[in-house]
Amino acid sequence: MVGTYIFNEYYDFKSGVDVNIPTEHVTPFNAGSRVLPSALLKPEPVFKLGVMAWILYTLIAIYFTFTVGWMIIPLSLIGFISGAFYTMPPFKWAYRGVGEFLICLNYDPLITLVEIPC
Repeated sequence: MVGTYIFNEYYDFKSGVDVNIPTEHVTPFNAGSRVLPSALLKPEPVFKLGVMAWILYTLIAIYFTFTVGWMIIPLSLIGFISGAFYTMPPFKWAYRGVGEFLICLNYDPLITLVEIPC
């Protein structure tokens, strides 16, 4: 989800979606963190941070595949693909009405299925 949030910031900024939102319409539930439109950060480091988050995600998924079992692979792929293309081209699921459903899928059943017994 960290990679999803970071790339959501990046691709919303690149597409101009969150650039012209009037301040009175910005809430904690929309318009992202506003760090890119406010020029607090440049887009390139944000993109690189997203890549690093997904590399870390991949390494964690590989570790859990070896320690827990093969079922981690399809669950990780579902989570990665649905999060990756939330605002990223070519799918941009958030703009097509299915993004929130996919994020809900990531937060509820996928997390429950991947829960590791202590």
